[in-house]
Amino acid sequence: RKFERMFSTLRSVANRTQKRLSSQLGLDLKLILHPLMYVHGERFARGLRMFASNWNHPTGTLPIEKAVDAHLRVSGIERLRVADLSVLPVPVTGHSDAVA
Repeated sequence: RKFERMFSTLRSVANRTQKRLSSQLGLDLKLILHPLMYVHGERFARGLRMFASNWNHPTGTLPIEKAVDAHLRVSGIERLRVADLSVLPVPVTGHSDAVA
């Protein structure tokens, strides 16, 4: 329901923006919103699951103690360290920049 409220707010802002551009600048723009912005309930939930994606950094591709040691040195390769979130053993629940 939070996402539905957020999308409702976005629709409202888009409509106000379109009206303001029309009245103040004389522009007749048609803002095209994603069709998901106009559905509700279970249809909305299915659509959100279908179109949602993860833009965060991948994690767990080089987990500590399996591919790198506690000092982030890659096993079997001298003078190579990993300095990104691929060393986290499990995905984070928040934005990955927070733990970086």
